[in-house]
Amino acid sequence: MIILHAFILLIILLTLSVSVYNFFTAPRLETLRGGDIASPKVSVLIPARNEEKNIGGCLDRVFSLNYGNIEVIVYDDMSEDGTSRVLERYGSAGGRLKVIRGRPKPEGWTGKSWACHNLHAASSGDLLLFVDADVMLSPSCLDGAAPGAMEKGVSLISCFPRQRMRTPGEWLIVPLMNWILLSLLPLKLVYSSGEPSLAAANGQFMLFKRTEYESLGGHEAVKDRLVEDVAFANLIKKAGGRVMTCVTRGEVSCRMYAGLKESVLGFTKNFFPGFGMPIPVFAVFVAALFTAFFAPFILVFTRPWYILDIALICAARALISYASGQNIPLNIVLHPFQMAGMAAVGVSSAAAYATGNIRWKGRKV
Repeated sequence: MIILHAFILLIILLTLSVSVYNFFTAPRLETLRGGDIASPKVSVLIPARNEEKNIGGCLDRVFSLNYGNIEVIVYDDMSEDGTSRVLERYGSAGGRLKVIRGRPKPEGWTGKSWACHNLHAASSGDLLLFVDADVMLSPSCLDGAAPGAMEKGVSLISCFPRQRMRTPGEWLIVPLMNWILLSLLPLKLVYSSGEPSLAAANGQFMLFKRTEYESLGGHEAVKDRLVEDVAFANLIKKAGGRVMTCVTRGEVSCRMYAGLKESVLGFTKNFFPGFGMPIPVFAVFVAALFTAFFAPFILVFTRPWYILDIALICAARALISYASGQNIPLNIVLHPFQMAGMAAVGVSSAAAYATGNIRWKGRKV
């Protein structure tokens, strides 16, 4: 039991140190400031499949941006709900919106990469901002980010939005994204280090320099990747470019999934491929995290010294929740249940990938 406790405490201390480092040093989207550089034109590019409930709110926020030098293009990816009707209303309102009607994706492409490929082809901006249809932008979110992309010599600025969660099922699964990111990856090193393994990005908000996006081959270079955002970050760093991955407490927000079922399906699609590990290594990795961050809450009933481990876990959760704009007490209370959810989704994700049975929004990806 001494060896087990030493193992658990070591993992907790290592991840706590990363959490503390990120709390004080992680780039923040709201701190980016533009100087005297002219405002480059930004193409706001939105892939949308079955987004009837979200696309209107997303467009309202885009059209409320302080940043004026933009064009807005939506790719309606053969939606089967009322997405097209919503887009027709916006398209007739002053011609501010260009809508591309989707066509079947070619063999070997994921649906999202095909949509983004077509969006780029129709755009003309110096910067390309790909945002998901469920993302909400604050009026000021581009004021510093767009000039900052030009000034700081980065190929890609991405961020992890503040997640809006409305149901218990979402609170069980969705906070895992920020917890894993800010516990395991020092975000400052994503920007300052040239090491490709230190790469992270989030497809919900990706701001590219057009020239560098095109030099990489655009979305065609990642056309078959389920986690195309991380693949882009790796490609950029291998090519000698820079990636800035930010946290945000509200400048960009998103409700990723609605309810437990959709949350589980979404994380099943992304969890295993996002780490790029062989299945045996991934299994050991998930088992180690589950042991370190779940077992103390059980073992403390027979071995009181595990209260130290729990205190350290709660301290890290508080830091990460604050940095992510999430409910601190709720994440602490739900932590053991979230760890159980992480293990279950990890098994499901690896199994789905191994069998080629990964589906999203009604089609195989």
